[in-house]
Amino acid sequence: EAGWSHFAEHMILRGSEKYPSQKIINRILGRFGGCKNAATTPLWTGFYAHVPAYGIGETIDVLGDAIAHPLFTQSDIEIERNTILAEIRMMKDYSSSRLSQLVNESLWPGHPISRPIIGTSKSIASIDAKSLKAFHRARYTSRGAMFIAAGKVDHDEIVERVRPVFDTLPD
Repeated sequence: EAGWSHFAEHMILRGSEKYPSQKIINRILGRFGGCKNAATTPLWTGFYAHVPAYGIGETIDVLGDAIAHPLFTQSDIEIERNTILAEIRMMKDYSSSRLSQLVNESLWPGHPISRPIIGTSKSIASIDAKSLKAFHRARYTSRGAMFIAAGKVDHDEIVERVRPVFDTLPD
C-alpha cells in the first residue's frame, strides 16, 4: 500500500457527496478569501484551510464532507494517478528525496515508514475506486482523527460543528 495515503489525500479534495467537484469546494472557500491544502507524512495525513473566523462554519462543512464522504470517481482517479506518476518521475531527479527514502528503508526495514510516501509506479497503478474506498473506510476513522482550530474562534461552536463530521466516520 505504498503511496495509498498520499493518493487518498489527492482524491479527498476533488469532491464529495455534498460538494461534488473541486471547483465547487474552491468557490465556497474563495468567497471568504480562503484556501485549502493537504499533506501526507509517514505518520499522518492532514487537511487544512485558512479562512477568516466568519467562514469557519462553512469550511468545516465543506472539508468535513470531503474527508468523510469523498467521491473517488474512476475518472478523478485516472487524473490523480497521472499526476502522482509524474511526481514519482520527478522525485527520481532529486538526490535529497532518494537519500531520504534510502535512510527510511535502512532505519525501518519492513515497516510501513520504510515505504515511499508518494508510492511506486507499481503501487499507484494498482489503485482503483473500490480498493481506494475500502482503504479510506479502514484508515479514516473517528479514533484516528483530530480537528485543530486557531484564531478568533469559539471552542464550543467548533465542537458543535465538528462532532457531526466525526460521528459519520467509522470507529
